[in-house]
Amino acid sequence: MLKVPIQNNEWIVGLKYEVASTKAVIFFVIGFITLLVIYFLVVLYFSKALIEDISLVVKNLNDIVKGSEVNLDKKIPVTSNDKIGDLVIAFNKILDLEKRNLETSRELAIIKERTRFSRDVHNTLGQTMTLLVTHLIWNKESIF
Repeated sequence: MLKVPIQNNEWIVGLKYEVASTKAVIFFVIGFITLLVIYFLVVLYFSKALIEDISLVVKNLNDIVKGSEVNLDKKIPVTSNDKIGDLVIAFNKILDLEKRNLETSRELAIIKERTRFSRDVHNTLGQTMTLLVTHLIWNKESIF
């Protein structure tokens, strides 16, 4: 504080403040630390949820890449409405496409096998019929 004489009076210029008590300071410090701990617990909870979703997508993608038997009917549940949720939705769409591709591949393999079998039957029957016709012609000529 500063004492300043103005018009034969002495004025005090400055700020007056009271020093907080030690109990009040301790209360605020403990409150701050408590809020900080709660903040970190909340951040840890949400980051763990995000990491679990991403880890599940990564695990399933690695299973697909390795050629492991993956249950294509088991979709990952969408638990958030953010970019992680978009990633899970895209992964589930990839599972659907992969399932359709596998079904198409199986159908094509069946068609290929049927075509091969039909060709073999056709060739065998064609050769047998040709042989029979040739024998009939030979027998007919030998009789006459």
